[in-house]
Amino acid sequence: RNTSVYEYAFENCTSLKTAYVNESCFRYAYAGSCIKNVEFVRDRELVLSEGLFSGTPLESITLPNNIDYLSDKVFYNCKQLKKAVLNEGLSYLFKYCFYGCEKLEEIDIPKTVRSIGDGAFSHCYALKKVTMHEGSLYYISKNSFDSCINLEEISIPDCAGTIFDMAFNDCRNLKSVKLGKGLKLISSYAFLGCENLREIVIPKTVTTVCNNAFDSRYIKKITIIRDRALKTGNKNDERAYQNWLTKDNRANVTIKIGIIHVIILFCCAPRPSTV
Repeated sequence: RNTSVYEYAFENCTSLKTAYVNESCFRYAYAGSCIKNVEFVRDRELVLSEGLFSGTPLESITLPNNIDYLSDKVFYNCKQLKKAVLNEGLSYLFKYCFYGCEKLEEIDIPKTVRSIGDGAFSHCYALKKVTMHEGSLYYISKNSFDSCINLEEISIPDCAGTIFDMAFNDCRNLKSVKLGKGLKLISSYAFLGCENLREIVIPKTVTTVCNNAFDSRYIKKITIIRDRALKTGNKNDERAYQNWLTKDNRANVTIKIGIIHVIILFCCAPRPSTV
């Protein structure tokens, strides 16, 4: 049981049904195999290496409390995965860790998680419920929930300061978004393609909303809460922002106690060709 499991050791092993995970399981060790069960060592800190279970038919996974982070692509394209229970004490969800888990229906992200990596839950088509707790979360990375087409609502905790590019791109059934009171930055195309998102309230802590953060084809009401007037130091920025407010009646904009600053054209231009 102290034996190391090296890179690609059991890759594509169709007869393997149970994976044993100790502190020395290297990247892609069980990738593409037919494992149904995972047994974890519980008496020392574990690392789930890059791509460790990618492409396997796992249907459920419950992580023990001795895991600090999920490496890139650890459950990548586990298309049968319906249930994933993340452990308290988990700190990081790295890139594409649950990408393409098409049957995953809900995820509870522990309060100890500090960041959600690029594409972490991208293309989880069945994902309906995401719970984020107040705690340590600093940011939500690019494409984190891209194409989660059944996600209907999301509440960003106050501890999260940034929503990066295309974080909720093409969440076409997303109807309700509650932005946290500690949010500072909403990056470009963060909510592109959210066809059912009709209104948004931007809290006063937000200082920057980047180009095309919201999709002007669908959003109808934007409420901007601000405790000071526009101060950009750049007349061109100010003029562009004022033009956006009035041009083509893109949305019914309500401004409470002043307006947001350093922000221009935050509704959507045509979808970029690279998307």
